[in-house]
Amino acid sequence: MTIAEVKKEIRNATSHLYEQREITAITALLLEKITGFTRLDQTIQKDVLIEQREVESLQQAIVKLQQGMPIQYVLGEAWFYGFLFSVSEHTLIPRPETEELVAWVLSDLNNNISQVNLLDVGTGSGCIPITIAKKISTIKTYGVDISTNALAIAKKNAQSIGSDTQFLEIDFLDTSKWDSLPPVDILISNPPYIAEKEKASMHKNVLDYEPHIALFVPDNDPLIFYKQILLFAETKLQMNTLIYLELNEALAMQTAALFSSASFETTLKKDMQGKYRMLKVIKK
Repeated sequence: MTIAEVKKEIRNATSHLYEQREITAITALLLEKITGFTRLDQTIQKDVLIEQREVESLQQAIVKLQQGMPIQYVLGEAWFYGFLFSVSEHTLIPRPETEELVAWVLSDLNNNISQVNLLDVGTGSGCIPITIAKKISTIKTYGVDISTNALAIAKKNAQSIGSDTQFLEIDFLDTSKWDSLPPVDILISNPPYIAEKEKASMHKNVLDYEPHIALFVPDNDPLIFYKQILLFAETKLQMNTLIYLELNEALAMQTAALFSSASFETTLKKDMQGKYRMLKVIKK
């Protein structure tokens, strides 16, 4: 089987799920991972025969893609802010919006900061605290999550990327666990924020494969995690503590109002799509 033939097979298997642009990107990632051919190689050497063992690996991957499994889970890895993170069905796939949130934090701090502690609530793969720790060495980073399996992936990522980020298994909604947390100077979170009723409009590859515990909140209390973060800020954080949050665009104004009504200073920020997806909060 040649590279051109593999490309055709992937296109045929995934055309019911993705647009052509996405299929092209998926194909390039899969071929490079399994065969070692770069995107340029894949074009120049499109008629080169692929080794049989690689063909078998590609065909196994194509079956998974055809079933709707995201390419990141097929490969077991995803890029985030220039670092390659392991991912699994126990962790969310890192997304560009979260990169934008991290970029906001890094821009604000601008590497001119003394030793401080940063806590990531709902850390998943650990991409947020690990990236920030790699970019600013004076920040001590921590990540908490309720999922044992997600934390295993996060710890693996910290080791492979070279970060001393520490991870704790905690249900953040359980206030009795807060005393076990370290002192916090900066809090960041991309918490669950999708209402159950929104499932009907979501893509199959998200619903069928990404961990629901990291995605969904009850229809009757969609701000449950933000309310808990506010309570944590009111009871545990010092004045002028910085809080950075990723948002559900449909609830952005409500989320900001939640904090401003408690006399916190709030700043909403749009993502590259022009949607309010980020919120900075300062305890005053």
